[in-house]
Amino acid sequence: MIDQIEIRRIEATDFSRIAELNHELGYQTSESLVERQLKIIQSKKDHYGFVATNSNEIIGYIHGFISIRLTTYPFAEIGGLIVKEQFRHKGIGRKLVEHLEQHIKDVENIRVRCNVNRKSAHDFYLALNYTEKKEQKIFERKLHTTKPKLY
Repeated sequence: MIDQIEIRRIEATDFSRIAELNHELGYQTSESLVERQLKIIQSKKDHYGFVATNSNEIIGYIHGFISIRLTTYPFAEIGGLIVKEQFRHKGIGRKLVEHLEQHIKDVENIRVRCNVNRKSAHDFYLALNYTEKKEQKIFERKLHTTKPKLY
């Protein structure tokens, strides 16, 4: 049941709940990784993180950042948006996106990348008046056999 949805800045102490939400979409992030990443995000002025709460329970989050490329003007990018399964399709994702968009300044555009298999995510962003720009493949290569020290 939805009592009252509130959106607030993400806090370092939210790491456990964020990790649980990540698992709902298949991301196997450990609590310790999320805790480290949250500290980094909070230390950067060009990163934005917000959580949606219902009766003080975190039921969703969004992370966005400013992306600088040599091929385009700077733009904002949604790096992650997850709403707890039982609270989806109730306008919470929309509220999180709108909240993020209101807080990001000094860029003209915002982008999001979606896995090609996540049709519901595509439909969600199209309903928010995002337009599909291109499809792409992501290639990855390991640089180190051990985990590098993070920032």
